[in-house]
Amino acid sequence: MGAVKLELRCCPQRVLGLAVEPEPKWSFESLLSELDSLEEKLSLPANSAVPFTKNRSRGYPNGKTAAFSMRVSDEELEVSDGEEDDSRGLVVFNCDDDANARENEDSSQEEFAGALDVQPYLMDEVGLVEASMFEQIHEHQLELKEGIRSQLLALEMEVMSKNQKGASAIARIDKYSEARRKSDRKVDILYRRYIAEAVDDHLTAIQQDHEIKCQMEERRIRIDAEEAKRKEKAIVRASASALPLEQGRLQKLKELQDQNQSLMSMSNVNLDKHTRQIGRLIRQIRGTEENVRTKASELLNIFKNNPDCPEPITIAAFAKKVVEHCENPDNSAFASAQVIVLITSQVPYAMDLILAKFHKACIYTVPKHISYSKAAFGSKEAYYKAQLGFREHGGQLESVKDYLKRTEASMRLYGALVQTETVGGGIENPHGPAAGWSWLARFLNTLPANAFTAVALDAFLQTAGFALYRKYKSQFAKLLHIVSSHFLEALKARDDPDLKPVIMEIESYIQYEKYLQEPEGRRMAGKPLLSSQSGF
Repeated sequence: MGAVKLELRCCPQRVLGLAVEPEPKWSFESLLSELDSLEEKLSLPANSAVPFTKNRSRGYPNGKTAAFSMRVSDEELEVSDGEEDDSRGLVVFNCDDDANARENEDSSQEEFAGALDVQPYLMDEVGLVEASMFEQIHEHQLELKEGIRSQLLALEMEVMSKNQKGASAIARIDKYSEARRKSDRKVDILYRRYIAEAVDDHLTAIQQDHEIKCQMEERRIRIDAEEAKRKEKAIVRASASALPLEQGRLQKLKELQDQNQSLMSMSNVNLDKHTRQIGRLIRQIRGTEENVRTKASELLNIFKNNPDCPEPITIAAFAKKVVEHCENPDNSAFASAQVIVLITSQVPYAMDLILAKFHKACIYTVPKHISYSKAAFGSKEAYYKAQLGFREHGGQLESVKDYLKRTEASMRLYGALVQTETVGGGIENPHGPAAGWSWLARFLNTLPANAFTAVALDAFLQTAGFALYRKYKSQFAKLLHIVSSHFLEALKARDDPDLKPVIMEIESYIQYEKYLQEPEGRRMAGKPLLSSQSGF
């Protein structure tokens, strides 16, 4: 932006005798003289007009002065346009004395004279009190302004402090939030890791359990295979027709036991209560017609009319208890056999279950015998336990004597069962004398002569011989001749002192024809039980 030259209107060079010069060159003496002159001028009356006298300016000998110039720096101007020059110019005000002074000299004198007629003071004179009051008001205003400025400053400082505190609090909150997020992320990572480890442990446990089960199954299969090999090496002495019958009965028993397990798992069956009740009734069986009828009726009532316990469960309990009861010394084998026949006439499948329990308690009820083989069993104890059914008490196997007593008791009850042909005058035994005849023939054809088979044969003849002879007459006598000529001779050939008692028992039975005598306990005391009276 260039320099702006402002020219003032030319004014008279002297007003009331005072020289007006734009650029005077003053000195202290001239200033004093001028002040004195001004006081003299002002002391004149107000209405007396003193014309301006045109005097030459001091320091200008030729009487001509240069134009009045006012120079203003561009730095004091606001620059609003970006295209303005960066150079610093000057604003010049000029007053040309030669041109304007001549034309306007007279008019200017009149104007200045009129201007001097006004009051010489800008403000009226005031008193001391008013001046003091004005100063007090002015000082009070200054104090108020200063107080306001102080309060504003304090408020600004307070606002700034609060803003700083707020910013600091927000920063702390952000920092805390970030720390919590980091902590949550760490906790989440740890939790995910914990879950992953738990899942891995669970899967590992499942895998290990599966491996253990597989190992157990493989071990069981291996043991079964070894057992099968041992059985192949062992000599099983049994009739070809007897073994399938045994397997079929055992399979039926197993299926019933599995069915009972399912029934007991689905319902709340108090098996112990019913088992105790059945066992008590079996122990109360005595050799009278009335007792047999009563106990059979009570047992059937438990089987048929007991909504709390299904029939298969009670039948299985009866089969177990009646076979176990044969070991009791006061057992009445013939009475128990009649109760079995009465029960099986109403529950036919119970006979196979009872026979299966007989086969598990004593293998000679099949009849079957497994010869000892060291290669197959290793030791006598293993042979006795695995094949003959010796029981274990307190970690020790029962003695041979005890085992023979159990064998005798089982065979006596089995013989009493097969010799029972009818009960109550019309109820036939499904496992009667015909089954007894088959048993005796299979026994003599397949089983060897030893202490176990000798005791089994003697107990069977003592209970079933009378009924078999009555039914088969001379045919039974021929079988006894085979016993005497072959079986007893084989026993004597063993030259075992422990066999002498049983050999003497069998010889006495055949020699003295004890099969012609009705066994003690076979005939029930009291009035014969008729089918119409019994309700069977």
